[in-house]
Amino acid sequence: MAGVSRGTVDRVLNHRGGVSEETARKIQAIVDSVGYVPNSIGRTLAISRKNIKLGYLIFQGTTANPFFTEVLQGVEEKEAELKNFGVTVLKASSSIEDDTGAGQIELIDQLVEEGIQGLAITPFNHPAVAQKLKELAEKGIPVVTVNSDLEHSGRLCYVGSDYRKAGQTAGGLMGLFHPHGGTVGIISGSPLVVCHTEREQGFREILQERYPGVEIRAFAINQDDDFISYDVAGQMLKKYPELTGLYIVAGGVYGACRAVEAAGCQDRVAVISHDEAKTTLEMLKKGVLNATIGQEAVRQGSEPLQILYDYLTGGSVPEREMIYTRLDICIRENM
Repeated sequence: MAGVSRGTVDRVLNHRGGVSEETARKIQAIVDSVGYVPNSIGRTLAISRKNIKLGYLIFQGTTANPFFTEVLQGVEEKEAELKNFGVTVLKASSSIEDDTGAGQIELIDQLVEEGIQGLAITPFNHPAVAQKLKELAEKGIPVVTVNSDLEHSGRLCYVGSDYRKAGQTAGGLMGLFHPHGGTVGIISGSPLVVCHTEREQGFREILQERYPGVEIRAFAINQDDDFISYDVAGQMLKKYPELTGLYIVAGGVYGACRAVEAAGCQDRVAVISHDEAKTTLEMLKKGVLNATIGQEAVRQGSEPLQILYDYLTGGSVPEREMIYTRLDICIRENM
């Protein structure tokens, strides 16, 4: 009807450019007049021939932080679903102790060399990593940040918790456990991970604003590692025997709780953490942990891949730049 080739119509319908404005308007007018809708079966077959490769890069091995085991469950579920559409997912993990971001950048380069067309990543809060992600976006490789966001990275969107609010929630819980005041310690994962620093900031803010009788007495870093967490928590409890609360900002929950058990102070120290890993729920059931705040880990694994797939196959841009997962307060009584 338009008097042009199928290739020209294809470029207009899929917004690929390379067609004059006059021709594009003519084709679009015909599309509107006849109510043309793409054949979904034909589109599925066409997409399946593209052999789309997506990358998913998280922090560390899953043995260090069991939260990422749940995230990977979501990745694998979505990978199995998208496999029928010719999609493969290349998974990788980077050490959380690399304070330069060089290791993560090297892994990104490897994934690009392997032909990924989109990347989901839990990024380091480092300018070099932000620049690398920006370069990917400029090359037409869309990026979705997951679990921890990174400003000025050119990413398509962020999927994960509102970490400031999560930290404020933890602060509110700690305040409720201390109606007459008390002293608490904080154990965080890494100063180079935005989700850790924002949780800590939210926690401090809410205590200062609403529970001034609860004093923060000690602080330590555990690199999301249970063994390090056990050591620093034990040292903290020994140095500050007056502690009545412990806030575990990120991973290492099991190790810190074991230290509380070893010190024999589980009946007087209120312990609050994040996520619903199996070992975390163990400590909750035992009563060593008082509350933990979940963030839909499986969804954080699956949704970024769906977003990248929709963007690459149909140009669908997420409605929101910040896609926040739900915050779930879990105590022993509602397990």
